[in-house]
Amino acid sequence: MSISPHDILGVPRDASEEDVRQAYKMLMQRNHPDKNPNDPYAVTRIQIIKEAYDSIIDKPRIDDLPDLKAEEMMRIAVQKVLPHDPECLIESATEALEMRKNDLMNSADDISEAIERMEKKLKSFKKKNEERNVVGTMLMGLIDQAKDAKKNAEEELGFIDRAIELMDDYEDLFEREETSRYVHVTFGGGIGSTTY
Repeated sequence: MSISPHDILGVPRDASEEDVRQAYKMLMQRNHPDKNPNDPYAVTRIQIIKEAYDSIIDKPRIDDLPDLKAEEMMRIAVQKVLPHDPECLIESATEALEMRKNDLMNSADDISEAIERMEKKLKSFKKKNEERNVVGTMLMGLIDQAKDAKKNAEEELGFIDRAIELMDDYEDLFEREETSRYVHVTFGGGIGSTTY
């Protein structure tokens, strides 16, 4: 079960644009990282609030949400490796994303196996007990939760793949920038300059 943008902002589905704006403004002020300096999730909450607001008010921006989530994943990976490996920032952040991707893929596989096992148990349970009872209902609930978890893992894998693509783009940009800086420092200010 996913939470709607209206639920995130705490407004009814038929709320006016003004009500949505007021709720957004209040939540942004309350959750702003400057007001919550010791909260590592403040930036993420702000991003979620902004995405919810944009999805209600600014419908065309919905296409940007996967990139926003990918950029947030990329930012988190960079923040994790920056203090430890500033020289190889892009490579280290990409490696961190790849590790997360591998972990998620393993989790998705484990979840798939668990779903299969629970569905077999449910099937055999239904054969033994014709009428549905509490145990059968609980198994169906667990299966639904596992399917939701697998769907979320697969969605996050897509965001990680996009984040890795973005990291590759940044790496190309940094390499061009470093080459440009090297040429400038080594050979002077450019064509026509007389640096000796």
